[in-house]
Amino acid sequence: MIETKSIDYIGEHERHGRAVDQAPFWFLGNFQFFTIAIGFVGPSLGLSWGYTALAGAMGILFGTLFVAFHASQGAELGLPQMI
Repeated sequence: MIETKSIDYIGEHERHGRAVDQAPFWFLGNFQFFTIAIGFVGPSLGLSWGYTALAGAMGILFGTLFVAFHASQGAELGLPQMI
């Protein structure tokens, strides 16, 4: 189906889905090639593998929060979401 609204306001009766349905995109949006390099930074600074993994996971979860807040904002305001 071709989207007809583009960046226009989406009325209440045309909205569907829930913000939580986009959760995989919130999380996977933070998995980029750069995150592989972050795995080398921890050990080079003297961190163990466990602390490096913990720091990376916490960073990804922290970044996910901002994407999740933005997604829920679109549903409340009727703004189209582009992933």
